[in-house]
Amino acid sequence: MKPALKISLAVTAAAMSLAAVSAQAAPVYDLPSGVVGNQPYGDDLGLDFTVTGPVKITGLGAFDSAADGISTNIFVGIFDLTNQVYVSPILNFNATSATGGSGYAFQSISPFILGPGNYSVVATGFNGIDPNFNTNISPGVNGSSPILFDSIGGRLVNGTSRYGGGANPANGTVFPFQSAFAGGTLVATAVPEPATWGLMMLGFGMMGVGLRYRTRKPAKVTYA
Repeated sequence: MKPALKISLAVTAAAMSLAAVSAQAAPVYDLPSGVVGNQPYGDDLGLDFTVTGPVKITGLGAFDSAADGISTNIFVGIFDLTNQVYVSPILNFNATSATGGSGYAFQSISPFILGPGNYSVVATGFNGIDPNFNTNISPGVNGSSPILFDSIGGRLVNGTSRYGGGANPANGTVFPFQSAFAGGTLVATAVPEPATWGLMMLGFGMMGVGLRYRTRKPAKVTYA
């Protein structure tokens, strides 16, 4: 195999590997299944985050206390803190249950790209039947959250939390801790950067040139 073709294959393989990693969707905030809620807070609970690079949103989730199913109206949506509007559908999680070892019930949405900016995933409607989980009042936590945060390859930065605000979560009270409430979550996938696509195109181009060269290489003619 020609060195140029080997290089092109290596370049293409590396770019495709990067794209494959980017395509793995994951819940941004998560808790293990079975965690029991400790607060029946009915107003908005928001977890703020900053998007530094484009991500594709494919689903939303709501905390399911004790993983016993949500039987009341719990709503979750993604709120743009700068423009003060919801940028995702607001889903009702009534009659859904946590699955797959997560403490959250999930629903898929029509995928959309969330660009750089400041957002909050907001959940509302928790109650005595379906309580939320407040890390600040959990014994032994003392402001250190057990809620896992996935940055989706560095595209997301965890921020402070907020509560209250009613129709406008931006007016809620900002809580100084990150991941303070198990309320809502989102499912995100990193969108490959233009450089990754360019690397793939370069690799495919080099492969094409190498194959064309091999095809057009003249045959040797021997005379008796």
